[in-house]
Amino acid sequence: MRIHALIEAMPNANEDIRCEAGEMLVRIGQPAIPYLVEAAKGSDEKLRECAFLTLIMMDEKALPAIAQLMKSEDRFVKLGAMTAMLLLQTKIKDRQMDGEAVDAGRFSKRPVKPEAAPMEKRRMA
Repeated sequence: MRIHALIEAMPNANEDIRCEAGEMLVRIGQPAIPYLVEAAKGSDEKLRECAFLTLIMMDEKALPAIAQLMKSEDRFVKLGAMTAMLLLQTKIKDRQMDGEAVDAGRFSKRPVKPEAAPMEKRRMA
């Protein structure tokens, strides 16, 4: 099957091949997740790393799989899953924040034009 070949290509020494395999697995989506979970449980350190990185790239679709991997008895798998969960949650939160303006009077994600700022703020500048 195509997914098996992509999983096997992931720990390749050639970075272009690794990246392409990961990107293709992300495009395949949900059907690739069980294979990535198995790769993340494996003994090959490089393959585990690539599997977790690919799961992170899959965003919310991978959350249940990563949560399941966090229950592993293998400390390396558990650590990888915990790290992946933290990175994925941070990525999701950052994406949510990018869609919102955070304005508590002085903070704003969007640039404020001087003419739109209150008179007091313009005098201070």
